[in-house]
Amino acid sequence: MQDLINLVSEATQKEVNSPAMAKLPQDFYGIVAMRLKQLKLIESTATSELTRQAAHELRSIVSDIIDELINIRLRKFLSLKLQGEPVDLDEYETSMAKQIISAINESDAFKSKLKDGLIKELQNQYKQAETFYSLVMFKNNMDKFVGVDIKDYGPFNEGDISMIPEENAKILIDKGLVIRVGELL
Repeated sequence: MQDLINLVSEATQKEVNSPAMAKLPQDFYGIVAMRLKQLKLIESTATSELTRQAAHELRSIVSDIIDELINIRLRKFLSLKLQGEPVDLDEYETSMAKQIISAINESDAFKSKLKDGLIKELQNQYKQAETFYSLVMFKNNMDKFVGVDIKDYGPFNEGDISMIPEENAKILIDKGLVIRVGELL
């Protein structure tokens, strides 16, 4: 599994050293996801405590490096996009990029209305923004986060039940961090 650490470390180092977005290896995220899944399987089925711990530690190290790589790439993408520079994304990053572009466009529209003194349009936009909420139970401890409604949520302990914005709930459900325990309001 040393090759997995080398793969993610080299990609992260390239990204740090490149002013533009670095080109990731072919199917980088797919390979990393597959290898992390293998480590998770080893961790859950190992007969030796030492093997289980080693798999857990390796998965934790790789996960931390991947988190950092994605954070660097997202910051770089946002910076380049705001400067109007072309950006070459990995296929797995495209959906995140679409959400960022949508937020940039909303920000531009907001700034334009603000600069033009369109007070009523700004007020109407704010009043029309509807947030739906879901009742979820947290499967693990979780730090405080800011919801899409710009309110703070958490911190949460394993087993805590809370009402959070539906958009946040979907993301946390997809990541396996919460389960839905109520109906959409």
